[in-house]
Amino acid sequence: MNSKQKILVIDDEEGIRDTLETILSLDGYDVTTAINGEEGIKSAEAHIPDLIICDIMMPIMDGYEVAKRVRENKEMVATPFLFLSAKASHLDFRKGLGAGADDYLIKPFRNEELLAAIEMRLKRVKSLTDGQKSLEDSINNAKHIQDVILPMDSALEDQFKDHFKIYRPRDVISGDFYWLKERENETTFFAVADCTGHGVPGAMLSMVCYDKLNAVSAENRSISPGKLLTKVNGMIYDFMLANQKDMPIKDGMDIALCEFDSDKKSVVFSGAARPLYIITDQELVESETIVKHDEEKGKNLYEVKGDIYSIGASNSKHNFTEQTIPVQENDRLYLFSDGYTDQFGGPKDKKFNRSRLRKALLATSAQPIEDQKEHLESLLNEWKGKQEQTDDITLIGIEV
Repeated sequence: MNSKQKILVIDDEEGIRDTLETILSLDGYDVTTAINGEEGIKSAEAHIPDLIICDIMMPIMDGYEVAKRVRENKEMVATPFLFLSAKASHLDFRKGLGAGADDYLIKPFRNEELLAAIEMRLKRVKSLTDGQKSLEDSINNAKHIQDVILPMDSALEDQFKDHFKIYRPRDVISGDFYWLKERENETTFFAVADCTGHGVPGAMLSMVCYDKLNAVSAENRSISPGKLLTKVNGMIYDFMLANQKDMPIKDGMDIALCEFDSDKKSVVFSGAARPLYIITDQELVESETIVKHDEEKGKNLYEVKGDIYSIGASNSKHNFTEQTIPVQENDRLYLFSDGYTDQFGGPKDKKFNRSRLRKALLATSAQPIEDQKEHLESLLNEWKGKQEQTDDITLIGIEV
């Protein structure tokens, strides 16, 4: 028996506490006792036990409330909890298990029965813990693979005057990815993509989409952004259709894709349900797809809208459009997934939204780009507060 396994006994009867402490100590357990439910909760929160044995009928706080409080604590949500009570009816048994207990033993109890119940519960927890560790190891290995295939910071530095990257998977691995491809015609593809879901499902789909982008761009060396997305769209649609027969296809990829030509000082943009933001002191020609949102101190923020369709999830025959935008030195381009703007928080627990992002980008556009990144990260952290991260977050800023 592992002497390090800690058991907390909560019972208002001194004789029961002493008996349990003796039996369990002789069997190799480290035993702590509490005289009522309130003291038991304090003890459990101060030193998380491996297992809890609790009476039901106690003063100050009964066993049902103890079980409820234990299960509300994230650190003890899986801690084995055994009721040991003189209440012996079938209804009592059901109520105890309904309160969150893993087992229910009747007083007076047999030592062998109690020790067997404890051993079984602790073995089950160990089995689950070992399985979870194996799963975590696999996910961490997957993260390593995902990190390896993403472009290195040095590759971005080689291509652009300056840049920043905010990349925060919601879980260990991400459904978001960013992509960079140098081309033989001395232009550069760069993109931010957001695949359906997050964690393992999102990451698996992101690897498929990443591979298709590489394959199509390698086979068609002069392909334009719109034609690239059109080709990848058909391939992803066929892939999903083959694996989801007789089911509607709901999974896909949103992506903002640019081709940057440093000689011509232009960007060709194509988007699948994602936009491109540009901050410039130029006056661009506005249209249905190029919209000026804000202006501050001679700087204009334009949104270049992508097509409404996602890759693979809706229209397999759609021909994605593309737009050529002139750029000049010190213009800034921003590509992002929806994780930043969809983050819940703030005083009214609302989404951050695109309007706030645009204002934040424009207000900090005169700062060095690394300072702008720090401001955006601080703003996101402040907005998020104690909330859980809503989705994978990717935001890349590039200075021409």
